Amino acid sequence: RIIHVADDNRFRRWRARLVGWLLREVDLFICYFKATRPLCQAYGLEQQRFVYVPFKANALGAIGAIEPTDEGFALVCGRSDRDYPTLAAAVEGLDVPIAVLLPPDDAEVSDTLSGVVMPPNVRMYTHDGSVESWIKWMSRARFVILPVLSDVLKPSGISTYLQAMALGKCVVMSDSPATDGLIDGGEAVLVRPGDPVALRDAISRVANDDQ
Repeated sequence: RIIHVADDNRFRRWRARLVGWLLREVDLFICYFKATRPLCQAYGLEQQRFVYVPFKANALGAIGAIEPTDEGFALVCGRSDRDYPTLAAAVEGLDVPIAVLLPPDDAEVSDTLSGVVMPPNVRMYTHDGSVESWIKWMSRARFVILPVLSDVLKPSGISTYLQAMALGKCVVMSDSPATDGLIDGGEAVLVRPGDPVALRDAISRVANDDQ
């Protein structure tokens, strides 16, 4: 079935109106991210109905039980809204080994990877879906890369970067709702979303900086 762009945009607008109408009855939205203005604009919601509470690093028990190492590769991981086309363009020709860790049998990841040709320095892996496997992979990386799509409204990657930081890993990440107002003070290396040149420069800088 062919879906024209204009028809798809029209469907998105009507869906946003419907969701906004359904959400009119909600008195209070408690969010673990601060960048809710785009969400309000998309669904016609009032900013004063949103409050922020801090999130936390998941699986702290597993994180505390493992000794982080540095096996020399950069790890790209996570499930939601990853920008694999920008990643592929950014790391082409870099002398940095990249491991892309995929969850088992995840349709969302398969869709975002569809048609993306990764360069030779990128290898794809699949973990078994357990917390232990996920944490072990992250603990072995030199640093973590989280390329996030530019049009997301939700805080994609927030849980992952908190776990990486709890393991003492430097994080290179697209600036997004997951970072805006939370880690924009130098806690991570933030880059413009959808910008392969900025992402490439950040990866090169971190890969060559022992600190």
